[in-house]
Amino acid sequence: MGSLISYLSKRKIFTVILAGIYLSFVVFYHRKVSNIFDWLRDVFSFKVYNDVIFDINLMIMLIFSCFVFIKVIKGERKVKMTVFWGYNLLLILLSYKVLITVNIETIHYIQYAILTLPVFALVLRYWETVLWVTLLGALDEAYQYFVLYRDNNEVYLDFNDIILNLIGAGLGVVLIYTLMHEKFKTSSDMKAGTRSWYRSPVLAITMVLLLTGLFLYSAGFLRSYPGEDAKGALIVLSRKPASKEFWTIPQKSKPYHAVSPLEGMITLAFLAASYSLMDKRSSKGNNH
Repeated sequence: MGSLISYLSKRKIFTVILAGIYLSFVVFYHRKVSNIFDWLRDVFSFKVYNDVIFDINLMIMLIFSCFVFIKVIKGERKVKMTVFWGYNLLLILLSYKVLITVNIETIHYIQYAILTLPVFALVLRYWETVLWVTLLGALDEAYQYFVLYRDNNEVYLDFNDIILNLIGAGLGVVLIYTLMHEKFKTSSDMKAGTRSWYRSPVLAITMVLLLTGLFLYSAGFLRSYPGEDAKGALIVLSRKPASKEFWTIPQKSKPYHAVSPLEGMITLAFLAASYSLMDKRSSKGNNH
């Protein structure tokens, strides 16, 4: 893994193009991929389709867990890796219970875990990687809401999916941390490691987006839900009213909680900040 990261980090233009191609496929082929899964759901019953997806996920998780367990046991950072994996596993279990209604939505974990590889090679910091991947995942959800499903009155800017994207990014960086050789070191790595956290470009971009959102909301141009106060708004983050109940209960799939924009931003900020501990702890040993 260290050799691959080193190779990609020394070829930044190539890595940016690679990440761009992958993200473009995820974003712009969303409907085509969804149509394939919808076809499979129609061919089989919904229950069979959903159960098969669950069984496949369970099998992948078991195999993956065995692989990770072996790496942790043989590694030199057993305690740190156990803590990071335990934290990520807890997030996956909680998000599956609370945020996911159909099992195919677990694809978010895989999609954005893969994206962490080229992004980490560019920034060489764990929490920055998580934040960059989360922002890119938010662009995906914004494209779906404002462009792909702009005429669907039942659609909202899906903070559930953005949180799943972040957890997928966390899964990716923890995997990189596990597979990264202890002595991996490059000049760009050293530069990234010594840069102050507040000078991070992704943090600046995030703050600009938050301040812009706050200004638009204060000026009445941005609202979370439709209603009387949203008539003059240029941007409404949901086309359906806010649910009065915590749990949304579909007819076929399992209950889930539709995260509100405020809940989503607070959750995303907390989770993104939590991954900064990976950089702080690993920096003590002057390695990743």
